[in-house]
Amino acid sequence: MLRITVLSIASAMGATLFAAFLPLPVEAAVVFAKMQQNGSGACQGALPAFSGTLRARPLALQNEGNVTAFATCSPIYNDQASNDEGATAVNLRLVNNGEAAVDVTCTLVDGTSNPSVEVVYLPEAINLAAGATSSVSWTPLDYPAPQPDRILRPNVSCALPSGVGIAYISYFFPRQVGE
Repeated sequence: MLRITVLSIASAMGATLFAAFLPLPVEAAVVFAKMQQNGSGACQGALPAFSGTLRARPLALQNEGNVTAFATCSPIYNDQASNDEGATAVNLRLVNNGEAAVDVTCTLVDGTSNPSVEVVYLPEAINLAAGATSSVSWTPLDYPAPQPDRILRPNVSCALPSGVGIAYISYFFPRQVGE
């Protein structure tokens, strides 16, 4: 009888130790990730005429001409994203290598060439000091009512005065981690 009890206790202890090391079910967590692409990779002249003054430098797509040039940026995004998976914010980092402050206007264009998708245009303007960097940002709160939860198809168009460049475009989006 004692032998069976000792074996039973040993078996129970072994099963308990084994169960203690089994992975417990983990709930999924949502973290926010940032996707960023340099201006020289995500942006280009809006027309061939602007390509002569825009230089794709390693750190920015820079207007090195004497007149305003238009650039368009289209970062990579998930075209299958649902309204809870899109961007929570889009950010465009600008740099002014000129000697004077300038006004810069950029427009977020949320949409595609698909005629069944409504395109939304959201212009923003900033004053960019000489030798400075600054950002233009958009969130769903910038949209007219009814506001979406996320920005699904971010594209940006900017009028770049002489000496101004686009350092990068970035966006933040939720990413599910775990099961």
